[in-house]
Amino acid sequence: MTYVPTDAEQPAFLARMNQLAAEVDEAGDVYAAGLRLWELSGRAVDAGELAGNLCAL
Repeated sequence: MTYVPTDAEQPAFLARMNQLAAEVDEAGDVYAAGLRLWELSGRAVDAGELAGNLCAL
């Protein structure tokens, strides 16, 4: 299921992505933390410029 955050939702969405990325760095279970990050970012792959930024992440 694709999720495309609206312009108004993008700041909160990106803040959540940054939080999840930080959790990967600090997690005892890096795989599980990475999977949460991948799961959320993977739903936004059709979001134009945001999609490119998520792929880079």
